[in-house]
Amino acid sequence: MAGADGKVFELLADEPGRELLRVLLQERRPQTQRELAALLGFNSSTISRRMAELEEFGLVSRASPHAPYEVEFRDETYGLLIAAAALTSAVAQRRADETARYEAELRNESSGRARLRPVTEDG
Repeated sequence: MAGADGKVFELLADEPGRELLRVLLQERRPQTQRELAALLGFNSSTISRRMAELEEFGLVSRASPHAPYEVEFRDETYGLLIAAAALTSAVAQRRADETARYEAELRNESSGRARLRPVTEDG
């Protein structure tokens, strides 16, 4: 992926960018940078940088430079973002489960108790 599309996907794959959008979507009201920092625990420079990028791509807006940020997109985009967030969470959970299983099998194999099995779709 090249250009602007690639940057948007990078931004949405980035934890601070994703979490900022999640909070704005859940709260369903404009949030100041200070409120976002308090809710998420990211430092203000990270929030400022990510919000500027989200604003550049039209995902968030604010009435003036010091006004609170709010989400700026149509309902169908909102639905897609919610679905993408659910999918991302499911994939992350599956990856964590598979990693834990693999590590347990490695420990068992090193003690001579089990053989590694390939990871399948069924787990």
